[in-house]
Amino acid sequence: MQIPSPAVLSTEHQLLSALAPMYGFIRPLSAQNYVQRALNVFLDHELVPPEVDHLELIARFALEAQQLFFTAALFHPEEAQLNHFFDEFVLICALPIPVL
Repeated sequence: MQIPSPAVLSTEHQLLSALAPMYGFIRPLSAQNYVQRALNVFLDHELVPPEVDHLELIARFALEAQQLFFTAALFHPEEAQLNHFFDEFVLICALPIPVL
């Protein structure tokens, strides 16, 4: 699935560049991979995915939230934790929040 998105691509590279010195690695996924992963979260939970532009925003904001959260954390995340955070963020964006 080819999804051109210079805005997401540049933001992702900025986020990865910022994360690299803190965690000692760069995640080898491209912007397309993050959008595809976001799409897979929708499909895995049998949810109707949004339009591509909205899906790109969700992926971008998931990466930004991930950066903010793990920058404030008192530990260095493992790849599994980064993946879990990303997937959960996308899922939260996909589901309505119940009013208590």
